[in-house]
Amino acid sequence: MKYRTKVRELEAIRFDGTNRDEINTLTGLQFVVKETMRVKYLLCGGGLVNMGDWVGVEDGKVKILGDAELHDGYEFVGQAFDE
Repeated sequence: MKYRTKVRELEAIRFDGTNRDEINTLTGLQFVVKETMRVKYLLCGGGLVNMGDWVGVEDGKVKILGDAELHDGYEFVGQAFDE
């Protein structure tokens, strides 16, 4: 028998320090913006999101990815919503 990996789709938003509400809406979680030494980041449970990281949902699971990790594992297929 032969098997192939399933195609994965990830809908993600890049954290820019101002878009917490959009990330909360996408994930259904309640991230909180924290700031230390003028560096903003998001916290939710055990998850830490740095500026420039991507927060997304894949197969119902929330993922936090760095920029390189996103571009190595996924390819852009189009806008999911109006930005």
